[in-house]
Amino acid sequence: MIKIVTDSFSASNRQDLENLDLNFLLATCNLDGKTLPDSFDFKNDILNIQQSYSTSPSATEYYNMFSKILADGDEILCITASSHICSAYSNATMAAKAAGAIYFGNTEGKERIYVLNSNSVAGGQLLALIKAKQLIETGFELKSVASELETFCGKIKTFFTTAKSDNPIFDKRIHRRDHFSPSPILGKRSCFTMENGCIRYLGTIKYGYTEVKKISEEFDNPSQIVINFSDDLNYIDSVCEYLNNFFPHANIIKRKIPLSLLLHLRNETLGISAAE
Repeated sequence: MIKIVTDSFSASNRQDLENLDLNFLLATCNLDGKTLPDSFDFKNDILNIQQSYSTSPSATEYYNMFSKILADGDEILCITASSHICSAYSNATMAAKAAGAIYFGNTEGKERIYVLNSNSVAGGQLLALIKAKQLIETGFELKSVASELETFCGKIKTFFTTAKSDNPIFDKRIHRRDHFSPSPILGKRSCFTMENGCIRYLGTIKYGYTEVKKISEEFDNPSQIVINFSDDLNYIDSVCEYLNNFFPHANIIKRKIPLSLLLHLRNETLGISAAE
């Protein structure tokens, strides 16, 4: 049997853990020197702390989980957040090598672990997890699941907007083709996309329906859409209504953004991911 392993950067909730049968590792959040496990349950004023950051699950945590699953006689599909924005992929790869049963497409007889760099985060990563579960349920073997997922991840599009992005750690992870200022512009929000696993700044965009309409135009005919949002985004219901009308045949999934991501994105964040 193939077991799926992932991290909390996927913004998966308890329902996802049960429905997708996920083995889940939490990121770690550091707030002014205090270390906390990743969570959806927090007060938004915590984001105003300046000395804050999040870290991926360690190689040791991945190794311990991999070893347990292998000992039960199962195979492993590990789907991580983009390697360009966190160390989850490198940590998982290191752990898989240490476990001694890794598959990267060039070994024979040991294909019991596959570590997939989703080249995404949050909604995009969740879409990869949903697709993986579907492939596994159809009876695909590990190599075939891995091959199909590599192709699928290349088709996922993710866009997100924030009121402002003033976190220096987040700023370092932005692949910028244009200069931008983190200072907020009245009536507008900073818009970004995931491109080859990197975060790219697109410019400012008007909030509300204009914002959602602009992002929606980037998708063709998605079968799945994931909306990620922070608690303080006061027009999430309007976002869902608009997307339902714009893409009536798409399955739309709403997920809150966990603390590990909001420490970098800050307040009033909206993300939309879709798979064609």
